[in-house]
Amino acid sequence: MRPSTWSGTPEIIRLGGVRGDMLAPSDVERGQKSSRDIAGDFELKAQAVIVASGGIGANPELVR
Repeated sequence: MRPSTWSGTPEIIRLGGVRGDMLAPSDVERGQKSSRDIAGDFELKAQAVIVASGGIGANPELVR
């Protein structure tokens, strides 16, 4: 999944959900460049959202 929009109230930095594109399945190994073909979309809403990011493409420096 590839989030494109976070829903919530930016003034108090409170997230209420996420929506974005579901990417087509791929047999590419983890960490390798894969297709960005869109296979659908998604939207999830919740009372609380926890964002835990361990890096982008195995590169924690990109998170900063």
